[in-house]
Amino acid sequence: MKNNIIVTFFSLIWRGAFSLPIQLWLVFLLGSKLVGLIITYIMSVVGLKSVTIICVLILIIYYLVAGVGVWRAADKYKGPKIWAYLSKLFVLTITSISTLFGLEAYLSAGV
Repeated sequence: MKNNIIVTFFSLIWRGAFSLPIQLWLVFLLGSKLVGLIITYIMSVVGLKSVTIICVLILIIYYLVAGVGVWRAADKYKGPKIWAYLSKLFVLTITSISTLFGLEAYLSAGV
């Protein structure tokens, strides 16, 4: 039952079912920061290469699901189109920067 709720929630995120502000600010921005903090904590405690790779993959998957959700919510947005375009640009920029910094940190750590 609990897994069903999680799958349903991520399915709603993936489809962009929430409003653009909710998708962008809560799901993408706040959610990715929360997932990132949890993953950083796990990596610092465990420190194994295999766990690090799994944690990085989880974060990438979260960014992908949340980013697609924002993109789709932006396509459905009925307000001024500038907000939809800026939301898409924001997702592309943040995801690119986060991926590059994550990759750089992973490689420089020698893990």
